[in-house]
Amino acid sequence: MRTLHFYFDYLSPYACFSWRALQSLSESHDLILEAHPVVFGKLLDHWGQLGPAEVPPKKAALYRYCDRYAKLHGFAFNPPACHRLHYACHCQTLLVLSSIN
Repeated sequence: MRTLHFYFDYLSPYACFSWRALQSLSESHDLILEAHPVVFGKLLDHWGQLGPAEVPPKKAALYRYCDRYAKLHGFAFNPPACHRLHYACHCQTLLVLSSIN
């Protein structure tokens, strides 16, 4: 059986949108789905870049696009006002849950 590796950032709406389809896609193509969290912000820092949500006009455009996408696909897009995630905690939780299988 082949493996589909999904690298994602918890803060990315695109990762959330993709995840909604990847599970059924994996099943229909007989793939094992492995999720790998990354800290996209650290990759951006390394290369001296800002994330889209850190540039106000880009953030507004991103949220408009995400809102349209969600409406077209029949679910709500409700981004948090600010992000209070602790990446290490979430990554450890995901690793523990993935090791149970």
